[in-house]
Amino acid sequence: MKHPFKFKKDSINEGVLDFSGLLDAPAGKYGFITIRDGHFFAGSDRIRFYGFNIAFHNLMSGKEDFSVIADRLAHHGVNFVRIHAEDFIPRHGEDSLIDYRKGHSRSFNQEKWDGIDFLIDQLKKKGIYIQLDLFCYRGFLPGDDLDYPDDMMKYHKQANVFNRRLIELQKEYATAYLTHFNAYTGLRYVDDPAIAIVQVMNEDGIFWYEGRDLVGLPSYRQELDQRFNHWLLAKYGSRQALALAWTDAVGSCALRDDEDPAVGSVRRIPHLEGTQMYIDQSDEIVSPARYSDYTKFLTGIQLDFAREMRSHLLSIGVRCPINITNHAQGAADIYSIDRYADVNQDNAYWNHPDTVRQDRPRYHSINMVENDPRQTIVDSPFKLNLVTRLNHDRVVGKPFIAAEWNILYGTDFRSDGLPMVAAYACLQDWDGMVLYAYNHGSDMQLDDDTRLNGPFDLYNDPATWGQIGLCSYLFQKGLVQQGRNQLEICYSEDDLYAVPRSWITPYGYTSYISRVAARFIGLQYQGHAQVAIASGHTPTGDYRRAEHAFVYARQPYIDGAHQYNGLNRFLTMHRQTGDNIKVLDEEASAMLEQSSDAYSQVLDQALKDWGLLRRNQGLIDNRRLVSDTDELDFDFGRGRFAIETPQLKTISGQIKGEIKLGQYVLQINNEKMTVSLLSLDGKPTDESSHLLLVALGWCGNQDMVFEQDPDGSRVLVSSGDGPVMIDALEGVLEAPAPVRLWPLSPEGKRLAGSEELKRHQLEDLATMYVEIERS
Repeated sequence: MKHPFKFKKDSINEGVLDFSGLLDAPAGKYGFITIRDGHFFAGSDRIRFYGFNIAFHNLMSGKEDFSVIADRLAHHGVNFVRIHAEDFIPRHGEDSLIDYRKGHSRSFNQEKWDGIDFLIDQLKKKGIYIQLDLFCYRGFLPGDDLDYPDDMMKYHKQANVFNRRLIELQKEYATAYLTHFNAYTGLRYVDDPAIAIVQVMNEDGIFWYEGRDLVGLPSYRQELDQRFNHWLLAKYGSRQALALAWTDAVGSCALRDDEDPAVGSVRRIPHLEGTQMYIDQSDEIVSPARYSDYTKFLTGIQLDFAREMRSHLLSIGVRCPINITNHAQGAADIYSIDRYADVNQDNAYWNHPDTVRQDRPRYHSINMVENDPRQTIVDSPFKLNLVTRLNHDRVVGKPFIAAEWNILYGTDFRSDGLPMVAAYACLQDWDGMVLYAYNHGSDMQLDDDTRLNGPFDLYNDPATWGQIGLCSYLFQKGLVQQGRNQLEICYSEDDLYAVPRSWITPYGYTSYISRVAARFIGLQYQGHAQVAIASGHTPTGDYRRAEHAFVYARQPYIDGAHQYNGLNRFLTMHRQTGDNIKVLDEEASAMLEQSSDAYSQVLDQALKDWGLLRRNQGLIDNRRLVSDTDELDFDFGRGRFAIETPQLKTISGQIKGEIKLGQYVLQINNEKMTVSLLSLDGKPTDESSHLLLVALGWCGNQDMVFEQDPDGSRVLVSSGDGPVMIDALEGVLEAPAPVRLWPLSPEGKRLAGSEELKRHQLEDLATMYVEIERS
């Protein structure tokens, strides 16, 4: 049954919903965050970060608002905030940290900066660490003395990585921002150990697709065109040599008759976001040679940029870990941003709206818990399971943070998202998770907390805000074990520049089974993982030193021009090693290219043959994925996900009927729910005398209206009215011993308690929280 359930914008958690004990205040008390063995440490202890983005207009709030926000976050167990997009371009007369009214982007709004200083101080005092982002949505004006007259108040990505004037402006901003003195903390940002991470740029890089960015900047496009032609001429020396290099084994030349690098007429080919296809769209000729050279060219630019920006940050005194950017677009992109980064990050959203028409945002209608995570169609980036999309940016030996992620209200059921991602983050041994976003309003007094105000405003959303304490506890305490096996997706030097459409496929299986990370091996694998998995992009790389290896190649050529067939040598070399290497022939490799299901089946069988998975782990009946710890069970065939650990039991999805949370048995009347049972005293749930039950089905505004488009997407016609409603748990609870139930308010206040019984009727609870006491 649906009931109103309001999280007040200024409410502070209490009782069992007060998770502030997870924080160790003040942030930075042990000095700067350090990295050891690929993880973050605060002093001698490892620290995991669970938090929120505070972004855009929310950063322009008043001090009273910031005091409340910091207090609310702390009592929900949040120990990390990413201060994001403070450089945004005002559209309707609002304020930004940058004072654009002066005709350039090099001055700051001191009043708003004072507010950000106060926010940082409040967060620090509560034990909440901070990430500072340097280049997010900054615009540029003629007063910035730009090289070209292009409109830089609209387009901004990509060009900032290669244009010299824009790079110098970014370095100037970084210096002014990070050496700023905070009067509340008494420290410059660079000297404050509460600043855990500095990010150079957000969702940006030389590989970002030009359909949305450089297409609006003709002068910057021309600069990149010229640089590419100069690069080709420097590498090959003449048009004749370039034509020869771009001619494949059957004589097909990818250089057009009207193209000559000496006159700057060789066209760049589009790098499509996510797909990384090497297609010249003008005539649809597949050109792997062009793709390879263009990718090498872009990689060199990004490496130079990353090296220069890192060197600059160190020169001005930055002592915390540095991230270059997030949300990479394939192996070469990951490689070129990882090289000079201390920490890797990625962003992902389940059901990010398509807002081409702002008045009618479109969503897909797929529930994540019911979606096969192996179906990693890169052309549909917002339908990828969040774990799949996030995990591919993780690199061996470095901390990993999901810097932006969320499961949005375009789907009817979404309470599965937070516990599922937190659980797999533990399995993968991630280091941080940062939801987007706390809120976007600049004045709390104007916030309407009776309704959900937008898919990205989480401060009163039951599906996210309502599960923050539980999931922060799960993640920070590591209640789910890390994967027993380490699987490494490996990229040779040649693999980086020959990325196929299905480059993300391995992560749709491995991420749900064991720990997985990328490794750049150069010529030979020298790691220590249980399994080295060849990316399959080219028949290159030597895996004979691996403990186990999964070796195949999707195509036979080792070079972009497809002149040299090295497949037979590659396969023969590895077949001679022994049973610890699984080698697929050309036909089997082609099958993996065509089917993500086939990939999971073949790799799963190899892991079981090697004794790394038992028969009841890994892929079961081609519809379930069970972790090698036995604690996580994703039955996408039934639309159900489960966590089974000593201190936490969760079942989510289609769970109508009987479910068992250890010795606690529920007869559930609701069709879809996420039900979690957490021990609060450190004992296993079956032995605990104090537990928290969190249960939530659908949630949203009253009278939300969606229309179905012919293409199957859902169009939001009306976001509805308040109050926020939840589908509360209905059914019967059978406890192993007599227990007393206390339904809780959204803030954790006990409501009327029950008698001490073994069997409880769960009717009209009107809450998503129940405290359980056992004598």
